[in-house]
Amino acid sequence: MNDAARISEAVELGRRIGFVLLATADASGSPNLAAAGAIEKISENMLSVSSWFCPHTASNLQNNPRLSITVWDSAADEGYQILGTVEQVIETAVIDGYVPEDAQSTRHQAQTQREIRVRVEKVLSFSRAPYCDVIEENPDIS
Repeated sequence: MNDAARISEAVELGRRIGFVLLATADASGSPNLAAAGAIEKISENMLSVSSWFCPHTASNLQNNPRLSITVWDSAADEGYQILGTVEQVIETAVIDGYVPEDAQSTRHQAQTQREIRVRVEKVLSFSRAPYCDVIEENPDIS
């Protein structure tokens, strides 16, 4: 199966389970994990992921555009890990003037909804069971 078909399957799985996970890292390599509720296929090798990402995730993407998106149905133990590079981050909504009663407890809360457009470079299988996380370019089938 080619990556375009695997991207379509991953997007459908993400829609079915209702969320995906994004792994980012800052410029020094410190990791961060975020959840998103929307994933869409834009073209054969482009997809978008949307959510109210926290400021740390947004900062990571500005400094290091490489990321991993994991789509995994834990009950069926089937999923995908999508490796790619952010091509564009679009701010789609901003909370205008929101001041919670306890501003200190929510001062790092997401205030901007973003759509992250990702150029897909690899689509790998993902599961709890043993699996191979390497895709050979030209597998030797004998």
